[in-house]
Amino acid sequence: MPPADYTAIGVIQRIQGLRGHVVARLQYDLQNQPLAMLCLQMGQTLVPYKVESCVYKPQRAILKLQGVDHTAAAYALKGAPIFVPQDTFAQVAGQAAALAVLQGYQVVDTQLGALGTVQDIYERPLQPLLVIDHAEKELLIPYHEDIVTHIDHAQKHLNVQLPAGFLET
Repeated sequence: MPPADYTAIGVIQRIQGLRGHVVARLQYDLQNQPLAMLCLQMGQTLVPYKVESCVYKPQRAILKLQGVDHTAAAYALKGAPIFVPQDTFAQVAGQAAALAVLQGYQVVDTQLGALGTVQDIYERPLQPLLVIDHAEKELLIPYHEDIVTHIDHAQKHLNVQLPAGFLET
């Protein structure tokens, strides 16, 4: 199992050509952002690779990884899940993709304690809303720097500081 501070972004689908290029199927739109490094899961470990080149296509990317110079080396990577560090993911993915990682995180308020689990994220023009299952009701919490105070990816906790009276409705 990969460390909690890494995010799965896709899988190596097939090889491309004779010089070690691979085609990755991507779970997120990386918006043509340069990707310098990624990790492939080989068994129970993550193996880092430097990305020499990356050409984005819809829902996929053609990657040339350092040290993968021929078809045999590329075939060995086929089916490997692709991971990037959380901080890299936040830089290259759009906000919607970065927020999608928060689904399943426990939401804890500084005054009230545990509120529930992030069930979904609603994209709104001004700011995204976190959908929390709280006391058998749907609670919508704005994803804003004044409210979300800390994200702990290792523990899957989202610390918030709700304004006074926020839950009184």
